[in-house]
Amino acid sequence: NKWNNTKDRNFSFMLSAGSWFNQSRNRGIYTCHVELNYSRNKINKVYQKNKNTSYQREMRREPAFQLPSGNSKKLGQLFDKSYADKEERDIMSEQGMLKFFKDVGVNPESHETLIVSYLLQCEEMGILSRDEFVNGFFKQGCNDKNDVKKCVQNKCRDVNGNTKQWKGFYKWIFKHVKEDEKKKTISTELAVQLWAILFQKDKGSMKLMDKWMTYCEKNKDKDMKVVSRDLWEQLYDFLKETSSIDDYDDAGGSWPVAIDEFVEYLQEQKK
Repeated sequence: NKWNNTKDRNFSFMLSAGSWFNQSRNRGIYTCHVELNYSRNKINKVYQKNKNTSYQREMRREPAFQLPSGNSKKLGQLFDKSYADKEERDIMSEQGMLKFFKDVGVNPESHETLIVSYLLQCEEMGILSRDEFVNGFFKQGCNDKNDVKKCVQNKCRDVNGNTKQWKGFYKWIFKHVKEDEKKKTISTELAVQLWAILFQKDKGSMKLMDKWMTYCEKNKDKDMKVVSRDLWEQLYDFLKETSSIDDYDDAGGSWPVAIDEFVEYLQEQKK
């Protein structure tokens, strides 16, 4: 966890330190990519990449490259002054959370609040602790409110604009909302609430989404009380790939049973 608090051997972050990277024409365009060796104790390669072109170049190795480091003291002061609950100082208050989302430019009713939880690897849904705030933004190289806003905006843009990153975020949500680490399912009622938020941005291309939600509402107290990880993860691809039941391909039986049953239900409705 020495480099970025994960076990990844490859990772990247937005380049924002320095006047050149903060010019309006360059802001948010350049990313630093880091490749570590198998043991994660040495850098094999570090290079800079322009997201709008194929341009990339290896970055300076001497003096030794270091990840940007934040200021945990300033971040702690920011949390305490602006967002902390008056009685439980180690978590954000409800008003503090609304202020925080306003400060970072995130709609508190959108899925981007969950992207913030993903960024900070929050343990509990709907709760943002002081430690998660300070440690999370410190690891991202943040010093103050402006850095925090840029960091959140960059993460939201990356997750919303990249299918691979979106799927990583979407998979993490299932783990995040489980009541117990040992449980392998979440309630259908909770899943429906989350899908309504998470799939809002893709609703136009998910032609069967409303029918799926209606089906879940009808069956959440009967045959479909819970949603498994497999169903959660595959549903996104199913709704993106299938615009009508005429397009449905059972893919050799690889879709979860609940999706097959949903298609059968729609076919019965058509008769």
